[in-house]
Amino acid sequence: MIIMNKKDGYTLIELLVVITLMVLLLGGGVATYFRFEERQSTEVVARELHRAFITARAKARFREKANCTSTERVIGFRTLIRDDGGTKKVDILSICGSSRIDYDGAEPNSVQNEGPTTVVYTIPDNVTLESPISTDLPYEVDFFTLYGGAWINGDPEPVQVPITVSRGVARYSFNIDGGADISPVVKLN
Repeated sequence: MIIMNKKDGYTLIELLVVITLMVLLLGGGVATYFRFEERQSTEVVARELHRAFITARAKARFREKANCTSTERVIGFRTLIRDDGGTKKVDILSICGSSRIDYDGAEPNSVQNEGPTTVVYTIPDNVTLESPISTDLPYEVDFFTLYGGAWINGDPEPVQVPITVSRGVARYSFNIDGGADISPVVKLN
């Protein structure tokens, strides 16, 4: 006859300790995942917005054809960030006119004929845009052909302007200046 003095199984205390450790590890993993997702989605928005500005500048530099009238020609392209019924949208518009000189010193909306709109990107509602360009939408950045410069919200001589995209603690930024230089996207925190 064999007599067993050994315990079979685990005690209640051992089970509670293991379950507590698993819950703590799982909770930390979930929190880390959500922070990662927040950073990644914010970076994607910043890079898409950056790409829209780069695209408008490239269209202007290469004088891409647009549907201007026979008496007008493309003098630039506008990147427009606007509020469309609560949804923020980024558009690229062609700026048509007889010459760039007509555009100088005048209100931008009064001398140009905006060509067809290309909706480039829709900015998610949970993302915030911060910029000293304007406290309200729309933000407008006009890139010109030949001249190669940029007007930011109608200012013909803008200094370097930061555009910051944020969501929660994730913040990404890039700069645009009057010479149409656009800096790379950088993480701020």
